[in-house]
Amino acid sequence: MANNFFIKKCKAKTTLGFEVGIEEGEYEVSGDEPDQSAVKLRGKNVYEIKHAEFQKLKQQNLAVPES
Repeated sequence: MANNFFIKKCKAKTTLGFEVGIEEGEYEVSGDEPDQSAVKLRGKNVYEIKHAEFQKLKQQNLAVPES
C-alpha cells in the first residue's frame, strides 16, 4: 500500500548502506510496513532506504503524512 508523505531535506541510509541526500518534496511511499526491510520513496527522484531509517525520519518529523 502506498501513502503520500511530505519529506524535508535530509539524509538517510539506503538498503546498500550508502548515505544519500533526499530532496525536500512530496513522495509516494511504499513498503512502510513492519515486515518490510526497505521503503521506496517516489517523487522527483526515487530512493530506496532502510525501513528503520524511514521510521527515524517520521520520529524526527522530517517525513509527515499528507492528509
